[in-house]
Amino acid sequence: ATTSSILDSDPANGLQMSVESCSVAWAADGTCSGAQRTVLAPGPAVRTADLADPFGLTAGSTDHLAVTLGVPASAGDAFRGQSSALSLTFTATQRDGGSR
Repeated sequence: ATTSSILDSDPANGLQMSVESCSVAWAADGTCSGAQRTVLAPGPAVRTADLADPFGLTAGSTDHLAVTLGVPASAGDAFRGQSSALSLTFTATQRDGGSR
């Protein structure tokens, strides 16, 4: 969080983030017309985690990611009117090639 508040510092009731991957570009209405999978299960928005089985692991492929942020229903009035600024960073590491 580049600007922090209770929204990003409370891991249970603060902002929750999930990431979905689509095998083709997402439509403007947020739907995936190809294969879709969850690559980051819902959890605190501020965390370091690996994406699980994204489509981009296949040579020459592209990951089309959709990030969803939300506050759970369990968040109380302390979260009302709060704001945070987040910076998302995705880092890709190329794996070593194997013999063919």
